[in-house]
Amino acid sequence: MVGHKTESVYRRYAIVERALKISDARQRSFRALLLQLHGEMAARRDPQEAERAEDSYREALALATELGMRPLQAHCHLGFGELCAQKRPAGAGPWPPIGCRRPLPLWR
Repeated sequence: MVGHKTESVYRRYAIVERALKISDARQRSFRALLLQLHGEMAARRDPQEAERAEDSYREALALATELGMRPLQAHCHLGFGELCAQKRPAGAGPWPPIGCRRPLPLWR
């Protein structure tokens, strides 16, 4: 049963990657949603894919900001926060975690 679940997750991840490859430049809001989903799946799939997830979140956040998709922006910020929490060593010092590339902008 566990192997079936893992196979299903990889299949879904492959579908999202394929959708990203074939997405049209005119469908920017759809692409932003796909990028956020790709980042979330990459972050949960394997800790070594954190940089790939971060890149997806960053691109999704840029598109969402440009298109005014505030709920998606919030999901991207949440994803960044979860990635930073994963990178933070146990018993680490004060926030923000050391492994984060740059601080995220605050809401206006």
